[in-house]
Amino acid sequence: MQKRRTLKYEETLRNSKNEERIFRSLKFPFETSDGDLIGIGGLSFDITEERLLEAQSYHNAKLASIGELAAGVGHEINNPLALIKGHLDIIRKKMQRDGAFDLKDALETFEKIDSAVGRVTRIVNGLKNFSRADSRETTNFNLCEALEEAIDMVESIHAYDDLMIDLDNQHCKNNKCFILGNRGRLQQVFINLINNARDATLNQKNRTLSILVLPSENEVSIVFRDNGIGISEDKIHRVFDPFFTTKELGKGTGLGLSISHSIMHDHNGDIEVQSKPGQGATFKLILPLKCTLNFNLPEVDTDLESLPH
Repeated sequence: MQKRRTLKYEETLRNSKNEERIFRSLKFPFETSDGDLIGIGGLSFDITEERLLEAQSYHNAKLASIGELAAGVGHEINNPLALIKGHLDIIRKKMQRDGAFDLKDALETFEKIDSAVGRVTRIVNGLKNFSRADSRETTNFNLCEALEEAIDMVESIHAYDDLMIDLDNQHCKNNKCFILGNRGRLQQVFINLINNARDATLNQKNRTLSILVLPSENEVSIVFRDNGIGISEDKIHRVFDPFFTTKELGKGTGLGLSISHSIMHDHNGDIEVQSKPGQGATFKLILPLKCTLNFNLPEVDTDLESLPH
């Protein structure tokens, strides 16, 4: 309170029945007309039921995402497994025929098998991390690795839809983007935006989603830009409203962007959108690199117009 600003945060307390309740709390200074501090006030709002409903929404959305991922992930795992089996068959046949195996050929074969095993490992680890999205556990993790993991899980599925995902995270390579947050929940945001891009570009030629990672000293921005149909001016201000969707009846729940907005808020981040009909849509995620959860994110200087196209 030394900086004389209002603090907003969430806290878990126990009531008289020893039940855990979640509160959204505000602490603010009382000052005289001369600016002298004379006291500190506070307000707390019980948001337990809101958080329970939100958790159920997260869970339902995650199940829907997992259902969509299942077929593609199965195919993606079968490919390296078939490759491994094929190379092992080659080794076995050569050993049976010649009783030996050329060392150079053996090393090349083992490298291919190792690469295929690594591919399966990355997919399985990605699914394990994503499955923890229901948890409110927070850890320090590399945001770029989490983004690559999410793209890895869905890229094979969307490749069949002719959606090209172009990731540019070169700015993040030498400047590792570690944040404090929930890896699975943020991956849910990434997957929601990729799914939206797939649907928005459905009837477009050269369907493309470009993803750009832009770290700065205190924050990192991740920009998702598609070449889809865009969003009309009368609808764009409602895209984060629960149950609002621009998709056809039966094609969407209207919860994806609403949940994504809540997840970003939980991480003291923000999500912005810019779009015009026929010109695609750009979603910008902003996350603090060095920040404790549930505190306000400083105002961001850059805007969507300043980003490279």
